[in-house]
Amino acid sequence: MRIRPLLAAVIICLVPITARAQSPSNGLTIVSVNGSFQTHLIDLGGSIVKTYNFDHAAGRSTYLLPDGSVLQPIFDVNGQFAFGGAGGRIQRVNSDDVVVWDFLYSTFARQQHHDIEPMPNGNVLLIAWERKTAAEAVAMGKTNLDGTEMWPTVVVEIEPNGLNGGNVVWEWRLWDHLIQESDPAKPIYGAVADHPELVDINVGTAPRGSWDHANSIDYDPVRDEIVLSCHRLSEVVVIDHSTTTAEAASHTGGNRGKGGDILYRWGNPANYGATGGRQIFGVHGANFIDAGLPGAGNIIYYGNGDRGGATNDFSSAVEIVPPIDGSGDYILDPGEAYGPAVPVWSYSDPATLYSPRFGSAVRMPNGNTLISEGLGGWLLEVTPANTIVWEYTASNDVFSTRRYAAATVPVVVQSADAVWDHDHVRVGWQLSLPESGLSFAVWRDSDDGFSRLDVPVVALGDRSYEFLDYAGDRGQSLQYRIEVQHEGVAVALIEQGLTLPDARFVLSEVAPNPFNPTANISFELMDQGPVRLDVFDVRGRSVITLVDEPRAAGGYTAQWNGLDSGGTPSASGLYFFRLSQNGRAQIRKAVLIK
Repeated sequence: MRIRPLLAAVIICLVPITARAQSPSNGLTIVSVNGSFQTHLIDLGGSIVKTYNFDHAAGRSTYLLPDGSVLQPIFDVNGQFAFGGAGGRIQRVNSDDVVVWDFLYSTFARQQHHDIEPMPNGNVLLIAWERKTAAEAVAMGKTNLDGTEMWPTVVVEIEPNGLNGGNVVWEWRLWDHLIQESDPAKPIYGAVADHPELVDINVGTAPRGSWDHANSIDYDPVRDEIVLSCHRLSEVVVIDHSTTTAEAASHTGGNRGKGGDILYRWGNPANYGATGGRQIFGVHGANFIDAGLPGAGNIIYYGNGDRGGATNDFSSAVEIVPPIDGSGDYILDPGEAYGPAVPVWSYSDPATLYSPRFGSAVRMPNGNTLISEGLGGWLLEVTPANTIVWEYTASNDVFSTRRYAAATVPVVVQSADAVWDHDHVRVGWQLSLPESGLSFAVWRDSDDGFSRLDVPVVALGDRSYEFLDYAGDRGQSLQYRIEVQHEGVAVALIEQGLTLPDARFVLSEVAPNPFNPTANISFELMDQGPVRLDVFDVRGRSVITLVDEPRAAGGYTAQWNGLDSGGTPSASGLYFFRLSQNGRAQIRKAVLIK
């Protein structure tokens, strides 16, 4: 049984566990361990398929994009918000480890943290802290300030522009959607229970300012909405993205007509004065299940289960179905909590699964759910029936993880060569992708243009392949072109060439064959040195040595008259001729008849 992890040492390596007997969802899992400058893609067997290198540690989350590049927040060493999850920079690194975008969102007033969300239009959503002084917080009606500052969440949409640029095209501020019922003289006074669309400024805790502590963001392009997981509020919160920035700061506008007000919230109804039991005790990784997947449109999250020192703390992956009416609006009865009353699915194991921080849960195409426990780096995939079908333990904590189709990852040719091997050309290469779904088309150019070769490509294991070509003349230059195809689509091109040696190490076929009484054995040597030409019978016994002396490079012919080394005629039958020199050897066979 797995024991709950406490702290893991920062050792930047990955340690696979075992795959279970049932079927996990196919693809490559992205893993960025806490404190590492590297992000890895691993296959289901736990092998690292691809590694991306960054110039600083990741700021928690990481994403693989359709072009094979990786997008992730990076820790800004000059950042001025000192708290867990601090990022400040966003980097995009391509498959060659070239930084193609490096954007800074880190000032004294604001700093990106924890998570980002790549959007279908190429823009990037980020969550950031917005610094508010104690005086500003008190002026708004804050009565339980913990510390000297308050950092409410800001959501910003960035349009990348060049290597380091980015245009802010939309933003939403939690500061614009607060309420308090403690002081009628303050500007946001009202009855909390009458305004579930607003956040009570006096709920939650704020160590060092991170009051609501949003730690994940996800976007639903179908409904044009955003979901946030707010760890210290113990809620998942949905807001409208269809608004303008001005509407997002107000209470009207957008598809739902509510501006930037909260459209839906779940997990802790006491936050908005409603009846109903608390469902969430710390949360990470809330996301909409993507269209086309089982449970599409539902919300899934990782519940940390940190009940404040309770001996029965445990974590869980939870899926909920938000209640929506025929007009597309979220359903809420006055004074009641947002539904559902219970999740539609959840996974937990109090004996093994618990992390008070970090964690994620995402739906797989086959209906399974991929979970990152968080602290300790345990990744697991569970079926709808809560059976673990795959697991993996990284070397340190893993904030979140996802799995991507292998076709998303660019095929990288890690090595390739073409060499002359006695009497043929051996062309070999190693790729970065697993073997499933790959095929190859081979061409050769021998001064007359490229022509397609009908040769078998052999998989050697460890993503290595080769084929053999027995054509070509002495001194001829050959060029080979290999098209790598993944599921029928060309994804990489390999070109290798060589010039054949003027001399070769070749033992030609024995002539005539069958022979009586004399066999002619022609051979070529590509080096100077001792050479042997031996004859063996079918039982492997030495019959005679025809050549045993140093020879220069060049062509030679030896003859065998059918006599053994003692001068006795050999019996009719099959004989083997072995040529050896400088560690090379070739064998031919012929039949003696009488």
